[in-house]
Amino acid sequence: MYFTSPFSLILRTALALFGLLLATGAAQAGATYRFGGAAVPGCSLSGKVYTCPSSAGIASDDKIIIDSGYTVSVRSDFTFGYNQGLTMSGTARLTSTGNLSIADLPPSNLNVTGGSFSSAKTFTAGNQVQTFKADISAASLVLGSGSTLQITGTLVSTGPVTVGSNTTITGPVTGTTVSIGTPVRITGDVKASTSLFLGSGSTIDGNVDTGQMTLQASDALITGNAAVDFAKLDWHGRVAKKVICKTGTRPGECDCVENQSGYPVNTPEGPTCESAKPATAPLHHFQITHDGSGRTCAPESVTVTACANESCSALYKGGAQITLSPGAVAATIDSSGTTLAQVSRNTAGTDTLQLTQSGAKPATTCYNSTSKSTSCAITFASGVSFRIDANHHKAGDSAGAIVTALAPDPATGQCVAAFRNTSKDIAYACQHVTTSADTKGLQLTDNTTKRAATLACATGAAQAVNSRFDADGKAQLTLVYQDVGTLKLLASFDDAQGDTTVTVAPYTFDFSTLPSSPVRAGENFQVTVTAVNKAGATTPSFHRSALAAGATLTDIGLSCVGKGSAGLFTGARTEFNSGVAVATLAWGDVGMLDLKATLSDFLGSKVDVLGTSGETTTCTPTVGPFIPKYFKVDYPAASKTRAFYYAGEPIPVEVAAMNAQGAITRNYSGDLGLSETVTLTALNPADYAAIKDTSAELKDFTVPASAFKDGLAQARPAYGPKTAAPIAASILLRASNSGGVVTSGDGKGSYEIARPAVHSGRLRIANAFGRINTPLPMRIEAYYWTGKSWLFNQKDDFTVIPASAFVQAARSNVTGGVAPTIGAVKSAVVLASGRGQVDLTGDRPGWIDLAINLGNDTQPLPCNNAVYPKNTGARLAWLRLPTGCADPSARATFGEQSAEERRIIHVRQVFN
Repeated sequence: MYFTSPFSLILRTALALFGLLLATGAAQAGATYRFGGAAVPGCSLSGKVYTCPSSAGIASDDKIIIDSGYTVSVRSDFTFGYNQGLTMSGTARLTSTGNLSIADLPPSNLNVTGGSFSSAKTFTAGNQVQTFKADISAASLVLGSGSTLQITGTLVSTGPVTVGSNTTITGPVTGTTVSIGTPVRITGDVKASTSLFLGSGSTIDGNVDTGQMTLQASDALITGNAAVDFAKLDWHGRVAKKVICKTGTRPGECDCVENQSGYPVNTPEGPTCESAKPATAPLHHFQITHDGSGRTCAPESVTVTACANESCSALYKGGAQITLSPGAVAATIDSSGTTLAQVSRNTAGTDTLQLTQSGAKPATTCYNSTSKSTSCAITFASGVSFRIDANHHKAGDSAGAIVTALAPDPATGQCVAAFRNTSKDIAYACQHVTTSADTKGLQLTDNTTKRAATLACATGAAQAVNSRFDADGKAQLTLVYQDVGTLKLLASFDDAQGDTTVTVAPYTFDFSTLPSSPVRAGENFQVTVTAVNKAGATTPSFHRSALAAGATLTDIGLSCVGKGSAGLFTGARTEFNSGVAVATLAWGDVGMLDLKATLSDFLGSKVDVLGTSGETTTCTPTVGPFIPKYFKVDYPAASKTRAFYYAGEPIPVEVAAMNAQGAITRNYSGDLGLSETVTLTALNPADYAAIKDTSAELKDFTVPASAFKDGLAQARPAYGPKTAAPIAASILLRASNSGGVVTSGDGKGSYEIARPAVHSGRLRIANAFGRINTPLPMRIEAYYWTGKSWLFNQKDDFTVIPASAFVQAARSNVTGGVAPTIGAVKSAVVLASGRGQVDLTGDRPGWIDLAINLGNDTQPLPCNNAVYPKNTGARLAWLRLPTGCADPSARATFGEQSAEERRIIHVRQVFN
């Protein structure tokens, strides 16, 4: 096969990897080119590296072999076609200065069992079914497009990584944004500096280190730990081990996770979180940075750095307490690894900078920023100096500062006051020590002369202010700064100079965008917190990236509760951007509350900041109201074994006001005025809809607000017929407040446990015959209506008939005779398996009529003609018949045979 060069028609050379036309000569179509040490026309060889300028002339059916130990470097894009081939093994390497694609190679033409690929732009694989083993590095990786792709190796991208469906990777993956389709399995750690997206059903069998992480619904899984800035777990998204919150989290919480997995935090399937542990390298030495000069009688600022290596390119973050000389001034190095400290000397001359730590002299180096040397020598010049003492304060507030003019006394070597009782035009200047967005500057006023200036801290330009020094050489100033941060205040007059730093904290915190509608107990809600100055304006320099790490970390918590107990409040610890933060909070109870934001020791100034959503002197709650998430309707513990209830019988239920975590809201109490009237409704448990049969109704369905105590209320609704017809039904009880804002219904019946079967019922007493003076058992049985007929109710183990409910009437069996003596029923009758009995005894022939007053009054309504005295009803009206002779009755006959015993079977007369 021949092709044309840019110059002439020549024979195609046996061009190495690309069939490049750089030399003339004959070549055959479908040639195989081997890079294993021999010369390949068109490509240069240096050591074991082949360099090929272009791939423009590669034939569509050529094959490439790269032996282990050899590198082929292509100085252009290269894309393998379907009919081409590639074989690599061992440490073979193929690189491209452009895009590199093996995506279209079929399985029969791709034989890569080892080696590596490198692309300066995009590497692509997986348009065909492919399996290979190689490390890959590129500016971006595009792997898989739906066909089965299996890669074994280390994958590194300096940009994005896209992994398509049906891909399996064995090895670590690194990139900026890593997007993983579905289904995909990666066995190895994944590092995505910006973000990671893991598709539904995909698995990373390893650890993850990323910024923003999303596990897509459903069943995306990370089997190891996941270190994140923030993670969103969609339905059934899981991190099997720990979620490590790089920005920190409270103990027992997952502040860096939006958990929509359906698995609660700190459960076996749900996320468990912890704060990232800062890696602290050991202390190597201290470095003192200075400008080599100072003034006597005035503090000279130097910077002390705790170094973790010899070059001080890494800082020691463990903190340290040190003392600097000259001046023996103590200083603290915090977790930032650096601090601004001071040295001083009262006499002119040169001294050596040094420091001690716990009395010992640690390894110390110096850097003179003026001479660019490592000298620790510092020269103090004689003359007047200024010592400035300024109070750390809050934004917009007035703060005092004292400028003291000092000069050395040649006789004593001590510093004494200068500029006594004189006025001087002092040049004041302000500089930002911390990054600032301030545009208003620092207002400075001399308290005596009343002269003032606004110093532009952004430019550091000096302004003269006439200042009066008193007999002690002191000038009194007032400072006002409307933003936050650390400032450097400088004063100079001729060659006299001095400076100090002052830190300004927010004046307070304001709360805004408070919830405008009721918040469900236990659910998240958000508030906006703003750091403001005294005038209420935002302080934009209260910004997380403008200040030291963690400087804006502010605790947003509960200030007070209007009524009841605080319960469980989930606060937040958040940082600010341009003076504003949005905090996600949750309260697990009901009522109103007040929030607070607290910041302690801003930038080490000992200035604390507090802000509340209401008044600070009294509790004036402004956030809420918080209402129950739902009601739960259940049986009380003593009634959970009941299988059914009789129609019209009170059904004992317990209504609980719950939060989103499934706990009772204890403040939902009538005595606190935080509960509401709740209405119970009977529904069809099959479809949670209204019961179509309207022949029955629910009575006593209102639960008054006063019935709630600590979130619980007891109720006794009854479901019974509207008419005399018996009923048989199964119902579900739903609880709702006014308007159904809070209800037990969720469409699935999750919180509606009370679902009684309700049947009309009745009691029956059987007639009995017995001997005189022998106890005669009178059997009592319970029956229920099935919807078609009455059946014996063997499940009734709970009906109790008081002894006082039984009433008797006696008669003799002969006209004018003496009736049997009536003996009182001495104990209550408790049905067992639907049966009970009363024993009656007759002392002479006759009968005793027995009835049970099941009503609530004193008038029995038996079904026989006996005349009964009034008695106390059993208050079991639901076992009465609906009309007429409603109470059960029977007759005990003594001294006579029953009809069955008197029955004549056969009579025969015999005549003799």
